[in-house]
Amino acid sequence: MNKPTQSEGGTGWSQSMPTEVQSPLTISPKDQTASLVLVEDKASAGEKKQATSDRHAKFSEDVHDYLREYIRNADQKATFFFAAFTALLAFLNTQNVTARWLKDVRLWSLVDGLGFLSMSGLALGAAILLSVVLPRFKGSRRGLIFFRAIAEYESSAEYAADVLTYTGDEIVRRKLLHCHDLSNICTAKYRTLIVGFWVGAVGVVTALLFLLLAKSGSA
Repeated sequence: MNKPTQSEGGTGWSQSMPTEVQSPLTISPKDQTASLVLVEDKASAGEKKQATSDRHAKFSEDVHDYLREYIRNADQKATFFFAAFTALLAFLNTQNVTARWLKDVRLWSLVDGLGFLSMSGLALGAAILLSVVLPRFKGSRRGLIFFRAIAEYESSAEYAADVLTYTGDEIVRRKLLHCHDLSNICTAKYRTLIVGFWVGAVGVVTALLFLLLAKSGSA
């Protein structure tokens, strides 16, 4: 039986240590590669999430600006046609067209009927166009973007503190919800604009016919 050899100092017995214990602790290249890949994956995932959030924020901003521009165009077109219709209506009034149809309907001539249709169409078209520029939000609800909702906060500090409690993604979500509200407003404005335009156009056409027939009749 092999006995352990005595140590050089004379105390204790020296025993051979296993090779695994004698060698220094090292990390294998395979473990290093796995750790680096894990760190890179986490960094890449974070960058992708940030890039996605940035794209969503830019998309919401672009859609918001697009809808506001279309709403502005609808208001400008309604204002232009409103001014044109009311100007023609005022001109017909100076020509005493009203006096021609403010009598018993049974006494109307074709020209009198055209005068009534022209002034009625112009007046109704102008009224419809005026409704285009009226605010479209109904009621007042607490929120972050709509001016009437912001005004429901007790103070500017309360509003600022509430906004800062939301993350960037939550704010983008609120803006996208507001974009949906704006799209409904834009749709309603253009629908009303089209109706007002065609009603007023009937008034313009009949006004031209009235002026032509009235002029030929007087001649």
